[in-house]
Amino acid sequence: MKSADIKALMDQFSLVGEVDQVSHGHIRIETQLKYPDGTSIEVFLLNDNTTQQSAFRLSDLGQTTAWLLTAQVKPWTSKKRKTLLSDIIRSSGVIQRDATLECLADHMSDLPQKISVLAQCCLRVADLTFTKRTALQTVAKEEIEELIADLEISYESDVELDCGNRKIKVDFLTQSNKKNSAIFALSAMNATSAHHLATDIFFLCYNLKTSSRPDQRVTIFDDTKDVYKEADLERLGDLSTVLPLSDRSSLQAVLN
Repeated sequence: MKSADIKALMDQFSLVGEVDQVSHGHIRIETQLKYPDGTSIEVFLLNDNTTQQSAFRLSDLGQTTAWLLTAQVKPWTSKKRKTLLSDIIRSSGVIQRDATLECLADHMSDLPQKISVLAQCCLRVADLTFTKRTALQTVAKEEIEELIADLEISYESDVELDCGNRKIKVDFLTQSNKKNSAIFALSAMNATSAHHLATDIFFLCYNLKTSSRPDQRVTIFDDTKDVYKEADLERLGDLSTVLPLSDRSSLQAVLN
């Protein structure tokens, strides 16, 4: 098995980028799929014959699990994550062997399809990182709620606002003598999830702005995490008042 032979096979397969040989004779196959932080997903054609079922064994060599650990997500530490992981493995047909994900091919001609299956499974497993984003948002929302309560401002949490033909859910709706404020909490563990959440909030703010509701729009971001793109915050600032969670005095001035 030579990397040149595999590279020739992959030339017509758009999902594959670089192909080269690494240590122990394994062939590294870089795919066009990306982990949530933009890192390319790689699979390896192993230089062994450890199974009677197939002449070819593909593996991620544990890189997906390592990526999750780098993101401080342990897929085996909660019932929810273990269930999600089990569902992904079962539905994809991939084999989980300790910390590695593997896929078997009966013939060399099957490799392109099996590479696609394994790479997509790696991507779905890596998406378990977004289960932690929810936990971080919960913590941020609790801190924001404590701040609002300390300011002695009337409020409701997890409110669905009636905006004509649609309903928009906001994290908090505060009511003072002068104004009502629709508040969104922005908190994430990495730049990728922060960008996605900021984009979601942007569209919610846009829909509020174009409705007939008079509510002031406020986005509060957890500035203990240095994961936000300046462009995202500036864009949110066009449609809402953007404040860091640590700026209590500004929050009080805006909400009163």
